[in-house]
Amino acid sequence: RLAAFFAGLFYLLNLGTLQTFYIPFETFTWFYAVLPWLLYLTIIYLNHPTRKNFIFLTLTLLFSAPAFYVQTLFLVFLITLIPFFLPLLRGRPRGGLLLISYLLLLLATQGYWLLPNLYFTLTSSSTTTNALQNQISTPEIILRNQEYGRFQDVVLLKRFNFDYTDLGPSDKFEIMMGPWNNHLNHPAIQTIGYLFFTLTLIGLFYSLKRKLPYTLPLTFIFLLSLFFLINLNSPTQSIFQFLQNHFPLLRQFFRSVFTKWSLPAALSYSLFFSVGVVFLLDLFSFLHSH
Repeated sequence: RLAAFFAGLFYLLNLGTLQTFYIPFETFTWFYAVLPWLLYLTIIYLNHPTRKNFIFLTLTLLFSAPAFYVQTLFLVFLITLIPFFLPLLRGRPRGGLLLISYLLLLLATQGYWLLPNLYFTLTSSSTTTNALQNQISTPEIILRNQEYGRFQDVVLLKRFNFDYTDLGPSDKFEIMMGPWNNHLNHPAIQTIGYLFFTLTLIGLFYSLKRKLPYTLPLTFIFLLSLFFLINLNSPTQSIFQFLQNHFPLLRQFFRSVFTKWSLPAALSYSLFFSVGVVFLLDLFSFLHSH
């Protein structure tokens, strides 16, 4: 319960969540809300495929549709499911049938928008990549991603929102998140953010060492989110550049990496952070008792 409390607190109050709601767009705020429920109910259903769990999962998928108004968020969701699907294919009895039933459920609940989009992607995807608007804006967004893909920004889940300007009360343009910029520029606040990420890494390594349940799938989500957030910076630069050069559609899908991958990152951060905090509390208790 203590770990769950700290995980929920971190997921609620991290910097990525702040930026998601500071410039709210319903599809991203909805995805923020439903992603933990979707993963949780998927895990429950895949381990206990009862009628009750099937109904809960179906209802959640139906109510999750607004999150996929930006269709690439559905792709992000599917990618996060991969490590949970793999055990079904490794000799588990009827695992293949269970996987097929889950995919059919996805199709039944999301097919009304998914199938038309798949048709468009297969037949007319060049319309999107060649659109003048995208040709103008995509290179700039990619450069902004690179600027905020540095270590000190990724660990804090900081995005180029902090450079945006907006019309202020005095009818002059000013930094939109100016007060938050001033807050984050304080050395003590930055140190707290880096300590939280250190606790996240401690929780990750502790989870791997103790082989806690679902550590490997969550590690996959954690590392993949970092890969996209770091993007064209070291150490992922060469791989990310290769993918962008050889898969133009992928380049377009994930041109704004933060809006797609900050929420899976925040979720995995929060879960490993909670384990790190509990490990730290147990360590203090052990040292105190001795």
